[in-house]
Amino acid sequence: MVRDIAEGYLLLTERPLKQLGSPDLDRFSFELERRLRDLRAEQVDLEDLPGLQLKNRRLQRLRSAQQLVQAYRMRMKK
Repeated sequence: MVRDIAEGYLLLTERPLKQLGSPDLDRFSFELERRLRDLRAEQVDLEDLPGLQLKNRRLQRLRSAQQLVQAYRMRMKK
């Protein structure tokens, strides 16, 4: 699921998060963080503009998914 979000095949909303329990949400959050870390570690040639754009789009998608999960958790605590 994290790979699909990074590639743009899946747009994460609150609806799929409601189906996940707390342990599953923790695991999903861990996988998001791990994929973000791996993606940041990838070295792209600075002259490869399409490659840089692709990497930045993937980072943006994953980061927005991470923010959505954090906001969902905050709402669930209340």
